[in-house]
Amino acid sequence: MDYNQNVSPNQYQTNSPYHQQEAPRSAFSSVALVFAIGSLLTIMTVYLSLIFGSLAIIFAVLSKGARLKFNMTELLTIALSVFSIVIVIIAMAAAIYILIMNPQYVIDSIEMMAPMLEQIYGVTADEIIQQFESMTQLFN
Repeated sequence: MDYNQNVSPNQYQTNSPYHQQEAPRSAFSSVALVFAIGSLLTIMTVYLSLIFGSLAIIFAVLSKGARLKFNMTELLTIALSVFSIVIVIIAMAAAIYILIMNPQYVIDSIEMMAPMLEQIYGVTADEIIQQFESMTQLFN
C-alpha cells in the first residue's frame, strides 16, 4: 500500500533559506553584462570604454534590487567593468606621462605630418611647434 498517494510534489517545498531557488536574471543584469563586454571590446577607444563600463556598473547595481547579495553574473559584470576602466585610466596616465616627459615625440610627429597639416589646416608645422613649445614651458 502506497501511503504517499495524496501528496503533491510541491507539498514538501519550504521557504527555508536552504531551499531558496536562484532568482531569474533580470533585464538589468543582461544589459549590464552586454555593457561590460562592450567596455572590454572598446578599451582602445578610451571614451566608449569608460562610458560602457560606468553604465555596466550602474545596471549591475540596479539589477540587484532588494536582494542582499549580488549573484555571479552581476559580480562578473562589475569585475569586467572595473578591469576595463582601470586599464583605460592606466593607459591614459601613461600617455600623458610620456608626452610630458618627452616633448620631442610630439615635435617629431608634427614634423612628419607637416605637409598634411599645411594642406588641411593651412598652418605650417613651425607654427604648431612654437605653440607646443610655449605650452611645455608652462610645465617646466
